Amino acid sequence: MNNNYPTPYTVGKIFHFRFTDKNGKRVRMSTGFSRKSDAQKFIKEFIDKQRSGIDTTTTVREALKLYQDPETNPKRRQATVTTSFYSDRYASHTARHAKDLEEVLNRSMKKFLDKPLSLVIRYEIKQAAVAIAEEYGACNKSAKLYKVLKAVFGQAADDGLIQMNTAQGLPDIKYKATSRKSLPASDIQLVLNSPQVFPNQKARRLFTILATTGLRRSELLALHPDQLKD
Repeated sequence: MNNNYPTPYTVGKIFHFRFTDKNGKRVRMSTGFSRKSDAQKFIKEFIDKQRSGIDTTTTVREALKLYQDPETNPKRRQATVTTSFYSDRYASHTARHAKDLEEVLNRSMKKFLDKPLSLVIRYEIKQAAVAIAEEYGACNKSAKLYKVLKAVFGQAADDGLIQMNTAQGLPDIKYKATSRKSLPASDIQLVLNSPQVFPNQKARRLFTILATTGLRRSELLALHPDQLKD
């Protein structure tokens, strides 16, 4: 490689390199590659981007906060241009998951949150999965939070903020889904005919919608009052 670029060296089986950031601080970074030619290509692209003035300092926290508002969600904004489907409901769910994810990682992996995306290594993302699972257990919520984190790195790579998707290929959090038993139609009718079991009319109305439409709870809670008719 040309002397204008850092020389890669191995730590274990993975090539790393050192560079000087915009604040004059020497930083060690993993290329994520075990083949020297791949590592050299990664280093060249990274240094060229840094020299061009393209921002390579966006942190995990900063990227994650974009997903906490449907209006700034990068995937939703991209969908408006590509005409691909990305529903408002899904963007709202993602915003909630992104907020929960930041809270979890802020308690156990604050340094990871405040680290530039370009300096994160796969091991740290795996550790984030462990932190999520320790907080909520191996469940649907944990799986969704981890998918949001992996989506952050996937979108960052797509947008050119990082050279490669550091989270690509990492396994999802696995969990055993619990089956739910549905109420027999006769029991549903009995409940509908017993207004005294509901604390108020709103609760009865919500139950009626669930029982007669087949909506999921999350879909029901995502409905806007303007979408409901008497």
